[in-house]
Amino acid sequence: MYKIKKNDATIRKIWLFFYFFLLSILMLLGCGTNSPLVEEMELAYKFPAQNHEQRKNNVTQVIHRYFPSGMKVSEALKHIHENGFKIQEYRYNGTRLLPNSAVIPYSDESVKKNIQNRFKSNDVHYVAEKKYDWQVTISKRAVIVIESNGELILNSEGFIYIDGV
Repeated sequence: MYKIKKNDATIRKIWLFFYFFLLSILMLLGCGTNSPLVEEMELAYKFPAQNHEQRKNNVTQVIHRYFPSGMKVSEALKHIHENGFKIQEYRYNGTRLLPNSAVIPYSDESVKKNIQNRFKSNDVHYVAEKKYDWQVTISKRAVIVIESNGELILNSEGFIYIDGV
């Protein structure tokens, strides 16, 4: 029977320390597995702009290239899902988390009235979010908003948000 020696335990501790040290360095540097879509959104956001509105327009232009008006919603959602986004669907009668959730009626009456005043019965809006670029005190969120009639995209927008502690 093999007995663990003091040196074996020390070596394990060193390897564990090295592993967590390397992992924390990667997190500090913001290394991750961003999709090309998120990387293009980030580049558009960082592009020199006069104000916040111009930055928003830069990111939205990227989204328009990926998801133009008239594109099938099913193709767009597939592409968004493949890029690691979480997708929330908002309908006239309720909301659901895609891809496999059931429609949940709006619980708050004021939210229900607000949505039903803005939506037609066949309108469907999708909000896709992906957190990326984690650092010690902040992270970034890429957000895509798609307005549709249930089959085709009517409008799409993109946003980058910075979340802090």
